[in-house]
Amino acid sequence: MSHQQHRWICAAFAILVSAAASPAIAQSGTIPLSELPPPPALIADLIDRGNVRFVYGWDTRPDAKLPDVGRPLDGLTVYELSYQFEHHTSMRNRRSNPHAVTRIRLGESGLRCKHTVWFREAPQIETFWSNQLVLHELDHVLISSDPRLASLFLTQVQDQPLITPIEASSYSSAVAAEVNRVAKEHVATIYRSILSLVDIRYRELDRVTNHGARPIPAELQLRLSNSHPTAPQGQ
Repeated sequence: MSHQQHRWICAAFAILVSAAASPAIAQSGTIPLSELPPPPALIADLIDRGNVRFVYGWDTRPDAKLPDVGRPLDGLTVYELSYQFEHHTSMRNRRSNPHAVTRIRLGESGLRCKHTVWFREAPQIETFWSNQLVLHELDHVLISSDPRLASLFLTQVQDQPLITPIEASSYSSAVAAEVNRVAKEHVATIYRSILSLVDIRYRELDRVTNHGARPIPAELQLRLSNSHPTAPQGQ
């Protein structure tokens, strides 16, 4: 079974960053959900769907290339999308026009996502779910955990079988290697188009909000909530 994973980082800046963390919070570490007030229902669903964890402090900063935005970072969101798949192949027209017909099936979990949201300083626990920096990072999570992305990925991967012309009339190790290569590239191409779509929307969100320093325009909110994601062509 093949496996693939991708990581992407966004940078954020807060309009209002707490001057100090809650006395119970140390200088660096994880912010357990159990120590936060119960989130609103929509946020609770988003955290569960996006497999989100919150961390803070320099010791927990994501180990990845950070964007150069010309000022200190108050927050980062790192998303990871991953998948597993298997394929089953049969031979057709062995004499006149031999080719392999391959059907791909994603693993039971489909397109999986998880997120790490990092803060330079821990937001106040009491006002965590209304903190503008927290909400900006959750806007990013909303984009990359959109269930329509997983649905689009599943449809494009599994809808049509792959046809691979071959020269041999029987299924050999060489044929198996070629079929495996074609299947991996097929899934990877669709996967990259999904990543491109998410990356574009991440950048767009940061552009219109100046990395969280401005509120989201109403028209962007509507478009993000109502649009049907489509994979960019030629990626």
